[in-house]
Amino acid sequence: MDQNAIVNPSLDDYKAFAGVKMASSTRSYFFGIKKEHDIKLGDKVIIETVRGIEVGVVTIAPMDIETYKSDLGLKPILRLATPVDLSTDEINKKDALMA
Repeated sequence: MDQNAIVNPSLDDYKAFAGVKMASSTRSYFFGIKKEHDIKLGDKVIIETVRGIEVGVVTIAPMDIETYKSDLGLKPILRLATPVDLSTDEINKKDALMA
C-alpha cells in the first residue's frame, strides 16, 4: 500500500468536506469527511495539522465533495472528539498557560 495514500487520501475517499477551526487559529481550514463519518456543524472533531493532533470545531457546514474546487489536497477529519479528548485538551490548554 502506498504510504502517501494513508497520509493524504484522495478525494474519492471522502463524501464531503467541512471547515474546521482550531483554538490556535483565527480562521477555518477545510478537512475531508470520510464516508463512514457523520459530521455536522458545531461538532468537535479530531484532526491532524502541522502542529500534531488537535481538537477543532466544525465552523463551516459539510458540503458535498463534488463541490470542492481547490487543487489543494484535503487531510481527513480523523473522528468525533470523545469526552476524554476534550478533557485532555482542556488540561493541555491549562498546562500551556502555566508554562
